[in-house]
Amino acid sequence: MKDGEKIGPILGNDMQLKIANKLLTWFLLVGLLPLILLGYLSYRHLEEGLKEESFSKLSVIADDQIDDIVNYIRERERDITIKYIHKDKFRISLSLRLSL
Repeated sequence: MKDGEKIGPILGNDMQLKIANKLLTWFLLVGLLPLILLGYLSYRHLEEGLKEESFSKLSVIADDQIDDIVNYIRERERDITIKYIHKDKFRISLSLRLSL
């Protein structure tokens, strides 16, 4: 060897870059692909669970509202029935109020 010569690496710079790129590509495929897949599957599972929970809560709310409407209608029917049965008393009461 001469004094000014450097001992170069076994592989040239171009070859090292190619290997580094291949290693990086394989690392990304092997390392990140399962993480991405796991994240996607977790997202889908969570989304399905939230939809089911929301549907369940909305069903309960709808059932409660149906019960409230049915009870309201029954109360109004009861009011009408009572007013019909006691219509004479209602007329007397109304005429007394108007005469005052």
